[in-house]
Amino acid sequence: MTNNRVLNLTVGWSFILLGIAGMVLPVLQGFLFLIVGLLFLSREYQWAHQLLGGLRTFLARRFPRTLS
Repeated sequence: MTNNRVLNLTVGWSFILLGIAGMVLPVLQGFLFLIVGLLFLSREYQWAHQLLGGLRTFLARRFPRTLS
């Protein structure tokens, strides 16, 4: 494994764990940590990349941009 890959995996899984803890603890923003963790893991895992794509699609449908 290269150093960059190890760093991505370590930081990504750390943020995922913080996100899970944040779902239980009121002090942490769990959803934010989960998204950041998925951003790091999407560089290494296809499932994380697909999950982020689905989240982007959901948010684009839920909150469409309005042009004025």
